[in-house]
Amino acid sequence: MLLFIIVFSCISVFEYFWATKKNTKEKWALLLLIIGISLWNLLAYCFKGWPNPNNLIIYAYGWVDTLLKPV
Repeated sequence: MLLFIIVFSCISVFEYFWATKKNTKEKWALLLLIIGISLWNLLAYCFKGWPNPNNLIIYAYGWVDTLLKPV
């Protein structure tokens, strides 16, 4: 699993250097996105209880499911 994190980070850095030809706002947004996703993957690898993005969506919007069920 750690190999996949390293490969993802390398591809992301390559993508960032390719995107540096764009304007400054997009470049910084992409850099923050790459850093955030890389940290998320690293923390998910290190801690067993770290939630994946699907669990976060369920935690955040799970209450909507109860509203949509017929009574």
